[in-house]
Order: sequence, then C-alpha cells, then structure tokens
Amino acid sequence: MIVFRKLTQQTLNLYQELAKKTYQDAFSYTTSSQNMTNYLKETFSDEAVKKELNNPETAIYIVQYNDDIAGYLKLNFGASQSSDKRPSDWVELERLYLLNSMQGLGLGKKMISFAKERVREMDKRTLWLDVGEEHPDTQQFYKKQGFVFLGDRRSFWMGDDEQFVLSMFQKIQTSV
Repeated sequence: MIVFRKLTQQTLNLYQELAKKTYQDAFSYTTSSQNMTNYLKETFSDEAVKKELNNPETAIYIVQYNDDIAGYLKLNFGASQSSDKRPSDWVELERLYLLNSMQGLGLGKKMISFAKERVREMDKRTLWLDVGEEHPDTQQFYKKQGFVFLGDRRSFWMGDDEQFVLSMFQKIQTSV
C-alpha cells in the first residue's frame, strides 16, 4: 500500500535526510564529492527546507510503501516554479525521488499519478519537469508516463560543474 503524507514540521528532518540521500544516490557520479557535499548542505539546509515547508506555492509529499519510507515528491506552482517562462496553468514537478531499494516496484508511476491528481485539483492544465541530460533511463521513464520534450535545455551550477537539464511536459485531462 502506498501512502502520500504532506510535509509537516514534524517530518521536516525525515525529509531533509531522505532528500540528501536520494539526490546523492542519483547524481553523485556527475560531480566531485566536494561539489555534492556543498550542494546538499545548501539545498537541504535547515533554513532551505523550512522555507520550502512554509511556501504556500510548494507542496512536498513523503511517500511510504508498506509502512516503509520510499521517497518523496515536490510540486511548485505560481511564482515558485524554477522557470518564469511557464504559463500560469502549469505545475512543476521539481523533484521525484525514490530510495534505491524502492525502485522497480511501480512506485514512480503511482507518484506521477498522484502528481497529476494534484494538478487537476488545482484546476491546472500541464505538469512539467526537468530531467538530467545525462539520465537517459529517467528520460525514458517519463516518456513512458506520457511526457514529451519541451525543446529547451537549461543549466545550473553544482559547485564548479555546469549541469544540464531538459524540460518535459504533459497536458493533464481535467476529468478522469
């Protein structure tokens, strides 16, 4: 059984540790250990995660599977989206991460379905995300879930390493 629990003050430390672990597992090979350490310290600092929790245009959900912590997802809407080039009826799936031990169980598909349902509840029309340019398996996963490439390539810096992402999107049916 899969359960989605909205992030609260009580689950903030759990989220912080889960986010660090899953991000490091997914991206450690793309940069130096020093760059990764610095990125994790900054991105998931106490101050940064409290800001996320208190942002009314961000929703973070801890995912449990059979009473075990499995992963998390983060949705941004309005001004919280990482690109100001998206229409107002778009919602960003900024993060979707599973622990390595929870991958291959169909949970990612269920997390996408959950995100789509949140988009419908907000009366929005499109779910979009960025995926690592050097992550073809992840790109393929999103393609299988109905996402298509938007056609833009963006970058961000992780220490002294420039990282590239490709944007993908999916129109959401307003009724199921």
